[in-house]
Amino acid sequence: MPGGPTTPELVRAVSRAGALGSFGFAYTQSEAMQHGADAVRAHTHAPFGVNLLANPQPDPVAPNQPRDAVALHYVELGLTVPEPVRPPNTLIFDTVAHQLDYPPRWDVTDNA
Repeated sequence: MPGGPTTPELVRAVSRAGALGSFGFAYTQSEAMQHGADAVRAHTHAPFGVNLLANPQPDPVAPNQPRDAVALHYVELGLTVPEPVRPPNTLIFDTVAHQLDYPPRWDVTDNA
């Protein structure tokens, strides 16, 4: 399940046992995807899956816009205004293919 409780160790163990270990990478930044894939590949050549959500993307929002909308509340409470959040990957399939450095086999399922 995308965003589920998967670790490289679990994915590796399942794949080594002959099943298909799978990462739940729905809300994961590309660097973390790369780290997870590298950790599995360092210990096995068995195949593994990457489970993603590919929902239609919302209209672009300036990186500071959500933070700026609530910054006044932070100031009123004497809190430090947080740094802007990195936007999600908008070209998820291109990002995965590039970050994981292998030609993936896509199985796109429309669950709408």
